Amino acid sequence: MAIEIDSRATEETEHGSGDLVLMVTECANLVAAARAVRDLVADIWEMPNDLQLLEPDNPNIKPGPHFVSGPHGAPGGVYFYLDGHSLLAKALASIPSVLAGHLRRRGVTEAKIVVPVRAEPPQVASARPGVLLYLLPEPGSPGLPAAWRDAAAEWLSQATSSVYVDKDFFSFRLGVPAAQQVASQALSWVRLVGADRNWALRGANIKPPPGTPFVALGIGGAGAAADVVRAAEQLIEIGRPLAREAAYAFVAIDPALVALTDPEWGQEHFGPPVPTSDAPGAVRRARGDHYAARDNWGPPTPRRHPLMPTSQDIPQAPTHGAFEFPQALVVDAFPWQVIGPRHVARMGGLPHGARPISQDRWEFTIGNLSDWADPAQAAATIATGRQLLEAFLIVPSDVRPLYEERRQGRCP
Repeated sequence: MAIEIDSRATEETEHGSGDLVLMVTECANLVAAARAVRDLVADIWEMPNDLQLLEPDNPNIKPGPHFVSGPHGAPGGVYFYLDGHSLLAKALASIPSVLAGHLRRRGVTEAKIVVPVRAEPPQVASARPGVLLYLLPEPGSPGLPAAWRDAAAEWLSQATSSVYVDKDFFSFRLGVPAAQQVASQALSWVRLVGADRNWALRGANIKPPPGTPFVALGIGGAGAAADVVRAAEQLIEIGRPLAREAAYAFVAIDPALVALTDPEWGQEHFGPPVPTSDAPGAVRRARGDHYAARDNWGPPTPRRHPLMPTSQDIPQAPTHGAFEFPQALVVDAFPWQVIGPRHVARMGGLPHGARPISQDRWEFTIGNLSDWADPAQAAATIATGRQLLEAFLIVPSDVRPLYEERRQGRCP
């Protein structure tokens, strides 16, 4: 076999939208293939686009696509992602043959250029309960603590099936050891979801900087409240030592499990979900000035976000803001939370029952885990928790001054 261009790769580049993933597979020298992709990417950035065609004399219009990634590795090959909607059709159609030329110049004699098939994500009914641990670092941190990524890898060690990996514009499946390695070495956003003997889903969502960094470990799909309680206890034990390096941490009982099941959640413009005040177990997710409310029984419903500031409130400020300030804001009532000194200063003191886990971090609980896990008791438990924390919960007037502090360089 020489260098072969699959018919689907030809079809997608000649007649598709320009939004595609191409992979070099069946290649014995993947290092050379990655270098060839890097050569191609440099060429793509110089390809003509439709804006140049419309305004050929405008020096401010540069060639190239909206976006093209560098080379990424996946089982069996090297791939890249292209958002080439703006490229001229002739330029887009030339990409497979240009890549084939670069492969030959890099010494590759046998390979296949394909449009790879994405792995299907795992599914779980939203009514099944789940438990999630969230860890958020101090704003401005250069990266996530290695111990957090190692904890995610250890969490995946109990998976009994192959692990679904969603990262770098593509999704595929890996064996458990390989998935653990991806988690422990994650330098960009990745979602990893498998299953174990007792739970339909066991996974991790890892989002390093930039953006809103966090690590979420989750489990879901067991029907009994006692299983949920045991899972929450386990995640609290895992989270306690890790939270000593966190700006903010909490464990949530989350029926929707969006951190593990939503293909977009966790990427650059999303922050962690938080229960809403209008439905037990509901989840809101900041996305512009709106959020999606998800309860145990229905699909997402767009609503006006009640807490996040809007673009009218803060000109030119992001509107997914609460989790941009994890060092300062208590977001909601949860079964277990860890706070730091700035939370305490804003509260005017420690919440009732708070206990130190380090010199400047405190944990506190609300109610019994069994009450949070029991659908018949959850609404009352959440309401009680919010009443206890009423003076401390985030409202828009809390967020606006923090944006102002950031603009003045006084808040990271």
